[in-house]
Amino acid sequence: MPPNGDLSDLKSSQDRIFERQLGDSFKAPQSVINPRRVALAWAIFRIRHPLLASRVLATPGNYEKVFFQYYPPSSPSEAEADAYSSLEIRQEKAEVLIDYFLNGPRTLSNNRLSYLILSLNGSPTSENEPLQDFDLLICATHFLGDGMALHMLANDFFTLLALSEKPISDSELYRLLIKEWETWGESSADVSIVERDVLPPTLESRLPKPNSGFQRIAQKLEFYASQDRVLGSQVFPRQGTTNPKPKRHTIVLTTSFDRCETIKILAHCKKENVTIGHLLFAICNAAWIKIGKPDERLPMMMYSALNLRPYIPPSTSDDCSSKIRSLSDSYWFLAVGYFNVVLPSFLARSVFHRARLVKRQCMAASKSQLLLSRTRCMANERSVKAQKYAMIDDDELDVKMNQVDIRLTKSTSESAALLGLSLLGNLDGIYQHDDYHPSVILNTLTTGSRQRSGGLLVFGYTFAGKLWLSIGYDKESYNHQVEVWWDEVVKEMMRMIV
Repeated sequence: MPPNGDLSDLKSSQDRIFERQLGDSFKAPQSVINPRRVALAWAIFRIRHPLLASRVLATPGNYEKVFFQYYPPSSPSEAEADAYSSLEIRQEKAEVLIDYFLNGPRTLSNNRLSYLILSLNGSPTSENEPLQDFDLLICATHFLGDGMALHMLANDFFTLLALSEKPISDSELYRLLIKEWETWGESSADVSIVERDVLPPTLESRLPKPNSGFQRIAQKLEFYASQDRVLGSQVFPRQGTTNPKPKRHTIVLTTSFDRCETIKILAHCKKENVTIGHLLFAICNAAWIKIGKPDERLPMMMYSALNLRPYIPPSTSDDCSSKIRSLSDSYWFLAVGYFNVVLPSFLARSVFHRARLVKRQCMAASKSQLLLSRTRCMANERSVKAQKYAMIDDDELDVKMNQVDIRLTKSTSESAALLGLSLLGNLDGIYQHDDYHPSVILNTLTTGSRQRSGGLLVFGYTFAGKLWLSIGYDKESYNHQVEVWWDEVVKEMMRMIV
């Protein structure tokens, strides 16, 4: 069943390339975390968030009409069986599983948009209260939802399975699954309900629409003018290849800082009136200048994502029952905008001075009255590009190019971003560690994307009281300069500790 509104954020499903993974490594008793309990929880959440259990329906060669299609389970037992079909129990370490997800055969497809892996990779640590090491990997296509959706789901998992001193029993979990399924069954029995209202609407359908054709044209012109004003040309050198589909191997390098080190870095940022996110932009800039020998005549540009959830109203519909509203008001939808940060390509006397430049640009992007109109235009542009990539993947570019109007997406400026920064912020504000069973301890978190050839993305976040920095990039596309640069980024952050 198609979602309500604009489909522009769905069209990337044609190439089936944007996949995202999240992994939590933790310790827990086997009585709290085991395959059956995880399967029951997964079944509950796949009913509560229907997009997780949906598939993509697309007509071959038609890149403009792409739909989510959801078939609700006919019984609780079918819901559990469906959960098992998208759940795998493994025994490898997280590093092996992550590498397999990033570089192995595709885990996700148009017919399977989400997938769960539970790895039982350790032996019980005690006879009296046996704790075991687990890794939980939640895999989802990027067009299904953003990072906030993934982390909220992970916290919901731990809250459901391990809340309080006495976690919910297996039989109580199954009764909760029955209750979730009955809510769907009771709601869908209302023949007046329009099917599309079951799935959460797209971001574009939630945004204010132009009041007139003139306003729509004016917003497009303003958007492209704003894009042309952003200049940058500092990029990592690519290793040349004549292969139209070159080999790709994504690796993830991760560095963490302990609690004491993180507290010192936070204290420096607070004193300078910036955040760690602002500082990371500035440090990436400083590290590139130190190792990259950039052209000082042109600035350096990076891009980042902006969480738009605080800017949009909740999903409601006056012509639907309250039960259906609860089904369609899932947090699983894509709600991100994109903005650029441009910094000088000459070394600053103070990295914090440059961090304050970043802060001003971030504030300008998030507080702009044109944020939502620019977001709509950006979504349309990304939709057109996604259709183009889909044609390339399907070897139909020459035949179908005349069906895609890309004239309006061409910028007059020749700009290129060095890299993308995904700043997830303080994830301890999402993961309610203190509410979990005392024996359930979250240790590490890894987040990343299965990328196209040439992908390069930096992540920064705090988790379990520690600052984490990671970079995922295609090692086949770049020379050793990326690793040299990353070493300098880590060194720059280490300088904040002394």
